[in-house]
Amino acid sequence: MVKKPHQTATGRQARSAAGPPPIRLVAMDFDLTIYDHAQPARTLELFDWFRHLDEIGILVGLASGRRVDELRCPLEEIALPWGEPFPHFVICNEGDICTPDGIDWPGAEDWNRRRRDKVRSANAILDPIFRKMVDWASRRGMATIRDIQTGAAGINVVFETPEIAEQVRQELSRRLGECPQIQAERNHHIVLALPCDCSKGAALAELAAIRRIGRSQVLAIGDSFNDRSMLCGAMGFSVAAVANADQVIRREVQAAGGYVSSRRVSRG
Repeated sequence: MVKKPHQTATGRQARSAAGPPPIRLVAMDFDLTIYDHAQPARTLELFDWFRHLDEIGILVGLASGRRVDELRCPLEEIALPWGEPFPHFVICNEGDICTPDGIDWPGAEDWNRRRRDKVRSANAILDPIFRKMVDWASRRGMATIRDIQTGAAGINVVFETPEIAEQVRQELSRRLGECPQIQAERNHHIVLALPCDCSKGAALAELAAIRRIGRSQVLAIGDSFNDRSMLCGAMGFSVAAVANADQVIRREVQAAGGYVSSRRVSRG
């Protein structure tokens, strides 16, 4: 049970020796950051910590590529109350800023509308590129386990392993060389792409601006390549990663002066 906030990566950053904590907003990835698919009940160990952050006035929420209902259901299945006291907000679909009820966060309506328009336009450009990339991968024995999908989270395709997905992501990045405004990303074994200014990091910066919170007072926590936009240090956030984070993520978090936990997933 995580009883003291300083026992975790997040708690170390949120704690202050004197006065109120410097961190005012915490955004966490979901899959393999706070939620372990092999042992989902372990997420319950974070409940006391969520409640503690709520009591001291820190906004805490999720930043995920999932839809709101895809986040809410697995937490309710393990009896973790949704919205009481977590999450206060949800960055879903890789960048839409929403309330726990799945509606636009007050003040983020224009952001969400513009972002959805950009993602929709990018999906149309990316569809033929993805189809050629999947054909390239198939001819090299790298089969997909799910067809190409498009939506509010951009365009994505699923491969058998993270290692295969990383090879394909690198090839996709090369093919997108003439489209610098679009970023090739990877979430474990999922390869995806969306506009650079529609990412989790951009959405988190927008939410902080809406709440009038300085970026250095924002703590972002994650594990995979699609968290990179909020963990690489470019946005000016405080950053942390769990022990099971991708190697490149651990390196960039450390380079940004952040904290890499020695423990995995929800226990990190």
